[in-house]
Amino acid sequence: MKYFIFSLLIPLTGLICTQTQASPSNNYKTVYFEIAPHTKKCTGEGTFNCLQVKELKYNHGKKVYLDKNWKSFYGNIQGFTHNPKQVNIVKLKEYKVHNPPADASSLRYELDKIIEQKSIQ
Repeated sequence: MKYFIFSLLIPLTGLICTQTQASPSNNYKTVYFEIAPHTKKCTGEGTFNCLQVKELKYNHGKKVYLDKNWKSFYGNIQGFTHNPKQVNIVKLKEYKVHNPPADASSLRYELDKIIEQKSIQ
């Protein structure tokens, strides 16, 4: 009888544990960036081109810039391809990376939506 009860407890314990864990896909912060058409040379693990971004708040078409100057963005934005002939305002999901390598960012970005796209001559 106790083996029968024990055999029922193991699957139930596993079910309870999986139900209480937070899904990493839900743990993000929404951020908005304006992405410049130009990039800038950056150094880190070698030399590479960094996106130039300005962080902003975007609410019903109204833009409030948090940064006045362009800043180098050293990371990648999953799902976004830079076009040197366009200025983009993008809505991103910002995830915290737990225990990143020493030379890596503690944040990961994923494209949620392109809000505005303007071609540059």
